[in-house]
Amino acid sequence: MSEPVLVRGEISRSVYWSRILVPLCLLGTVALLLFGDRTAGILLTGLFGLIWIGVETYAALQRSKQMWIRDTGDGFDVINRKQEFHVADSSVTSLALKTKRNYAGGELKSIFRQFVVWSDEEDGPITLETILVDKLPDPLATLTSRLWKQVLEHTKSTLQAGSSFDGDGWRLDAKEFTWGKPAQQQSIARPDITACEEFDGQICVWRRGQDDAVAKFPTNGRNVCLLPQLLQPPEKPAGAAAEEESAGLGRILFERRARRTPRVLAYTGGGLLVFIGGVLLIVEEIEAKLSGVGMIAVGVLLMVWAYSMAYSVFRCRERGVHKSGLFGQQELRYVDVGTFTYSATRHYHNGVYVGTHIGLHFVPLPEIKAAKINYTTTIMNEDSSLDELRNFIAKAIAVRMAARLAAGEAVPWTQNLTFLPNAIQFRPQGFIGRKNVQTLPFENYGGQNMEQGVFYLFRQGEKKPVMNEQVSAPNFFPGYFLLLMLQSR
Repeated sequence: MSEPVLVRGEISRSVYWSRILVPLCLLGTVALLLFGDRTAGILLTGLFGLIWIGVETYAALQRSKQMWIRDTGDGFDVINRKQEFHVADSSVTSLALKTKRNYAGGELKSIFRQFVVWSDEEDGPITLETILVDKLPDPLATLTSRLWKQVLEHTKSTLQAGSSFDGDGWRLDAKEFTWGKPAQQQSIARPDITACEEFDGQICVWRRGQDDAVAKFPTNGRNVCLLPQLLQPPEKPAGAAAEEESAGLGRILFERRARRTPRVLAYTGGGLLVFIGGVLLIVEEIEAKLSGVGMIAVGVLLMVWAYSMAYSVFRCRERGVHKSGLFGQQELRYVDVGTFTYSATRHYHNGVYVGTHIGLHFVPLPEIKAAKINYTTTIMNEDSSLDELRNFIAKAIAVRMAARLAAGEAVPWTQNLTFLPNAIQFRPQGFIGRKNVQTLPFENYGGQNMEQGVFYLFRQGEKKPVMNEQVSAPNFFPGYFLLLMLQSR
């Protein structure tokens, strides 16, 4: 039996420090009241007194909410300030999972996770809250994975027995998947479901013959987290993959359009400039007329730019990338991508984080007569959807790289790294520039690590890395996933 784990009502370190520092400040203000400026002492004593009352009230409320979980192996004990009761694994019928990433200065510091459990022995859900910090073990890993497996297996047995299984806004049985409000319900036969995956922060379901997802659900809904495993499509018959490959770029996984706010501002600013410029044209002075012409020209350009943004769309699809604008569109299949680069650069102004510049760059193979495709945007902190997209694209290109490697070819990774059939060729960092090419046989491979945007390659038996490379280097992520594929074999 494990030790109890606090899953609700955690009191942060800042509150603990406040409970120490605020009373000390209060003592100082009392001393000021008695021996110094009486008016300032009264004001500060009242202020810090109220702060102290607020801090203690908050701490008391948090303590009243505190709940602990103790894993018993076949269930878990729920312990709070009022009672203690046991929940058996077999009684758990539904799950929900919600995560929130916490950032500081654009860097991920922790992940707040809510793992919600419904049991047929309890009236309401039981919420387990955990803050996951990098390099620290998950205290509920064993319990959550066991409950996940138990509910999934029970659900599959229920469906096989002819019963249905439901969640927030949907119902699933052996024949079809139904979703929507009663008056607007839609359904799809299970054989027509081609995929169910998480993309762009939602669980998406695709129907055969349609590129857009037909249904999307918030990831934190009841039992929604189980859908990707419950709605796995049957294996495709031989030759179906090749047929789909020739049919197009496949289902839409990710889409970004120009933001509405810049468009509105551009239209407003452009219209205002045109109006002021028109007024200046009426004025008799030649300087005013010239200024008016210039303002009208700038205003028209702003409005044209705003109009073009309405046509600006960037999509990543199952088998390729698509970008369209006012003057046309571009498409590039992943099998035709020679170099895929993903970069994320954090920007600071006077030491304050102001955003992260994201760039996705697709350069076709030399023999493919197509233009390169670029997509750039600026976000605050990170976008997990872009991370998922980066990994999906990199894995798709890594599969092609793996086929070339299996055929005995040397496969370039980055400018300083190359895969050979039995080794990794690299140019280590020197005092000035890079050193001569060295080779690391796969049997001497000692692992890899990635920290602060830098990749480190290790030789077996050595603590220091033999090679480092920036993760923003062209084609880094496809090669990285190829390395993970080779590592798992």
